[in-house]
Amino acid sequence: SWDAEARVDSVDPSAFGELPAGEINAQISSSGSKAGDKLDFVAEVTTLSGQLAGYDVGGGGKVEYGDSVWLVDNFHLTDGRNELRLHGSVKEELDLDFSFTGEQLGALLPALKGGVSAHGRVGGTVDMPRLTAQLRSDGLSYENYSVTSASADVDFVIEEQGAFNTVVKIGGADLGGFMLEQVGVDISGSTGTHSGDILIDSDFGTLSLKISGGLDQAKKWRGVLAEIGYEHPDYGQWRQKGSAALEASAEFLKLSDFCLYSGENGFCGSGEGSTSGSWSTRIDELRFSLSKLNEWGEVKPGITGVVKGELVAAGKGSVLSTLDGKIEVPELELDVDADELYPELKWYET
Repeated sequence: SWDAEARVDSVDPSAFGELPAGEINAQISSSGSKAGDKLDFVAEVTTLSGQLAGYDVGGGGKVEYGDSVWLVDNFHLTDGRNELRLHGSVKEELDLDFSFTGEQLGALLPALKGGVSAHGRVGGTVDMPRLTAQLRSDGLSYENYSVTSASADVDFVIEEQGAFNTVVKIGGADLGGFMLEQVGVDISGSTGTHSGDILIDSDFGTLSLKISGGLDQAKKWRGVLAEIGYEHPDYGQWRQKGSAALEASAEFLKLSDFCLYSGENGFCGSGEGSTSGSWSTRIDELRFSLSKLNEWGEVKPGITGVVKGELVAAGKGSVLSTLDGKIEVPELELDVDADELYPELKWYET
């Protein structure tokens, strides 16, 4: 058995490796016993104070262990205006509450700014833990990336076919120049079978879709993408025809039977890629009215006609290895400036 106390005065953490410079003071006590394989102990941080990288630190709390049961009594750490708290027990049944409040995130990572709060509970059993948590952020930024506001609510049973419900909302974000107005993700079910809705509103338009599927025994996700819609002030409304099959794993991604249409314009396609960099794609039933280019402002006014075709391509990385296809232009009319020799060109052959 043992019963001990330790005191730390004005210790600089940087003396122990790549830690920030500072001055730490602490008082710690511990008592316990060990008889054969049986271990019981109590450890308590009665005081913790000082500075780390220019920010005030503090903390305290007690941890007990005995009869295969862990008890955490008001364990807390502060660094600047950031605080982590743990309280509860870990045994056959889990009952552990946690919270984190970050109002001075630069104390943890200098380039990180804004505020974050999270709280939740680990419940259930050791064989089937259940995590419930809520996360909120406000004015979060890191280098060239920023999120105006974000929230996440998670309820997840951690086991092979565990049930879960996840709701994520982002209100405004700058991802290195790519602007997001809002993002919404709402998915529920189990790891084996789940479904949900996804909405992404950005400076490149609004994308919405429904997703359903699940993980199989080989950890491959197989599912269906349906009701895909895309809207843009210049490019108009595009809607999915039918549904598309999606397969994904840590090594590859495959999309099949994907069809998207806007009025008389549209295409169907499929493709796949792998982490090795190899990829392939196929586009069928391509039909595009060239007058759309006038509406989109991509060319000077005065081009009409229709393009039809199909295309098969493959490569690795940015290198194109094979390209095979057929493009038909059954009708084309192009107007040029009046002072040109040929003010109008018309083509009525394929």
